[in-house]
Amino acid sequence: MTDRITINFILEIIGSPKDHVNETIRLVIEQIEDNDDIDVHSKDVSEPEKTDDDLFAVFADVNADVEDITTVGHIANNYNPASIELIEPAEITVDRKDFNDLFADTLAKLHINNTQIQELKGFKEDVTRNLNALVRNAVVLSLEQGDKTQEAIADDVGVDPDELDELLDSMIEENRLRRDGDKYTVKV
Repeated sequence: MTDRITINFILEIIGSPKDHVNETIRLVIEQIEDNDDIDVHSKDVSEPEKTDDDLFAVFADVNADVEDITTVGHIANNYNPASIELIEPAEITVDRKDFNDLFADTLAKLHINNTQIQELKGFKEDVTRNLNALVRNAVVLSLEQGDKTQEAIADDVGVDPDELDELLDSMIEENRLRRDGDKYTVKV
């Protein structure tokens, strides 16, 4: 087809273990190649490289012809490439239907992402609240064995002593603990 669009796009997969990252990039490229609206001309897949946080990153540079601008949007919305570069044609005219389809898909994806972000924020708040309650309970259980220093409480609870500063001050303000010198006591 003469009016197809030629693009280059770069896919990036980060994860662990190394074999999983290799398999995932292979499956993603296979899925792209199975799409009738995408004709992959070439693909250059890097060897996985270890990142600073002990994960593995692999890149695939893909050159392809696509059916239309909505297919470019499909690639962007569903495969989250690091970049997409238009190779040919030099200019693209987009009709109303393609424009509407492209942005409808993009907005739908953004809505889904926003909903997931809000759910994750709520989950994080719940986990933080529950973790805070667990640490508070662990502090009380530690002190029920007798008066202790912040370091001794931290050893019992399993956290860095400096991380307890704010929590212990808060529990004193709430009248749950008392501090006498460098030792803490549960208020009865």
